[in-house]
Amino acid sequence: MYKSFGISEEIENLANETEKEIEPIFKKIQETCEFNSLKVLKAFQNNNISDMHFNQTTGYGYGDIR
Repeated sequence: MYKSFGISEEIENLANETEKEIEPIFKKIQETCEFNSLKVLKAFQNNNISDMHFNQTTGYGYGDIR
């Protein structure tokens, strides 16, 4: 497929080798992102934050959820 776009097999192989080489780095980044997301979700749960807290209000309090 890459040949039809003018990309040589040598470049394709180099890209594949590089991806394999840096895979552990990206895995560690993904784990960190997942851990941080879970920390945020836990903080929301602990403080009873839900989607309603991110809705707009008029500023007058009319119809706002209490």
